[in-house]
Amino acid sequence: GQKRRVDGFEIEVTEDMVESMMEALDWIRDQPGKLFVETKVFLDPWMPGQWGFLDLAILNQRRDGKWVLTIFDWKFGIGRIVPTLGNYQLRAYALAFIETVLKPLGIIPDEIVLIIEQPRAYGKAPRYYEPWVLTYDELLPFGDEMAAILRASEQPNAPRYAGKEQCWSCSRAVPGQCNAFDQWHLDILEVETLDGVHNIQMPEPEIMDDPRRAFLVKHKSLILGWLKAIE
Repeated sequence: GQKRRVDGFEIEVTEDMVESMMEALDWIRDQPGKLFVETKVFLDPWMPGQWGFLDLAILNQRRDGKWVLTIFDWKFGIGRIVPTLGNYQLRAYALAFIETVLKPLGIIPDEIVLIIEQPRAYGKAPRYYEPWVLTYDELLPFGDEMAAILRASEQPNAPRYAGKEQCWSCSRAVPGQCNAFDQWHLDILEVETLDGVHNIQMPEPEIMDDPRRAFLVKHKSLILGWLKAIE
């Protein structure tokens, strides 16, 4: 029933929110090691000037002397399933935490555990008990990948890659505001023009293979929303 103001939004704490949080909070409290909560971390070696606030890190030294770093990210929304495996955000947080907090202490973790808690995904997403585990040597090349992405983005006329995931929260993801966004929808439909201007020919459903039909059905709401916005 209490209200909190976060990032300009007033949020009321509900029973549903509390119940969804308790499992993971109980798990966190049971973990050995030191907790780092809402820690500001920096990506300067790979992305100068880039930083973020890590939800939670847990640093624990096992009995065999090896260090285990757990990166725990909280995603409370409904309907947006975020995979843990291959996740860019968690790997960036892990590298940044190691660089910002652990290296000054002379610590390089032997094992890195990446976790996303998504309690309201209702069995459709990875949870705190389904981590992605990797070594520091396996994580480190991702820094070079981030650096390459940054260099590419800084090039004049850098290409834009539109898509469902990368455009869903963008304010310019509306018809006529972003050429890449519009072209992506046309590419999905595989629209062909007979004369290059007016006469549109749609591919016949009967000649499409199953993966193509499934792909279009999967993006049905997105395509209809785009057409509605144009209309």
